[in-house]
Amino acid sequence: MILKKKIIGVLMLAAMVSIFAIGCSQESAPEGNENVEAGEAAAIVNGEEISKEDFDYTVQRISMNYEQQGLSLEGEQEEAVLEGIREEAIDILVEERILLQEAIKNGHSVTDEEVEEEFESLKGQFSSQEDFEEILEMNLLTEERLKKMLKTEMHIERFFNEATENVEVSEAESKEAYDRYFEEIQGTEAEEDFPSYEEIKNDLEFEIMQEKQNAEFRTIIETLKADSEINILL
Repeated sequence: MILKKKIIGVLMLAAMVSIFAIGCSQESAPEGNENVEAGEAAAIVNGEEISKEDFDYTVQRISMNYEQQGLSLEGEQEEAVLEGIREEAIDILVEERILLQEAIKNGHSVTDEEVEEEFESLKGQFSSQEDFEEILEMNLLTEERLKKMLKTEMHIERFFNEATENVEVSEAESKEAYDRYFEEIQGTEAEEDFPSYEEIKNDLEFEIMQEKQNAEFRTIIETLKADSEINILL
């Protein structure tokens, strides 16, 4: 389901990021941040608060995804697993907030009209309002939360595209990848039907490009984190 992939893409962003994993901030954190009463913040990132509500929601989303993958959250390891989920949740939210701040700092903006257009595009892929609402409920989402998630994703995606626009893939890299794949199936039945280099050259370039862009962006994330003031309040 494309919507589900889109949602998962948003949530995996912090891991990359690909943009793009498992819990996302309810707030899009535009140019200013909401005032949160003392005790309600899970973290403060460069002066902006991440709410405890967003943290709890992200923990819930990650837990649900793990359960869907067959990972038990009960038993002797329950507390250790839950602690790992909490750490993952706050890491995702912190990185997401840092990227959002940097996107805005670099002049990237997203209008409400653009968000609404993207939202309607996703919604239009379903045969009925009921089907759409069912998917939202399955993913612990409301229309409002999804729109805020989309706005965050669109901000960060634009920053990602700008930050990695100079990444290139050489012919040598593509051929090396092809030879590596061929070696894996050489001597097996699959060798007979293995496509030529020219047949899958574009696919190889796309795959390598994604890997290099994600690696480049991961480096950017780590640099931004090192230069940020992060206070975890949990």
